[in-house]
Amino acid sequence: MTCASPELIIFDSDGVLVDSEIIALTVLVRTASKEGVAISMEDAIRSFRGVKMTDCVREIERRLGRSVRDTFVADVRQATALAFDAELRPVEGIHAALAAITAPVCVASNGPMSKLTHALG
Repeated sequence: MTCASPELIIFDSDGVLVDSEIIALTVLVRTASKEGVAISMEDAIRSFRGVKMTDCVREIERRLGRSVRDTFVADVRQATALAFDAELRPVEGIHAALAAITAPVCVASNGPMSKLTHALG
């Protein structure tokens, strides 16, 4: 049996192309702490890795027993953008892997387009 060449390869951005997940979770943990809830990195990885921001906020609010401040999400996004500027790097070996692929590729993400564009920039 022969394998057909793929028509398209779809990559996730976070954790596949760029090493962004730990940076973003660190920002979320720090911002949640300022809001009044302590979350360890281990708990954040378990609870929030790959989770949509609205679901993260819902869980943080559950732990707080109240709503987060109105600027919480904007604060997280702004701090994440600054952290990406300072710390974001491609996943090791991804450039060579992409260069070896002959099929068309694209990127999919659960996050907002602005975050994706920033992370891949």
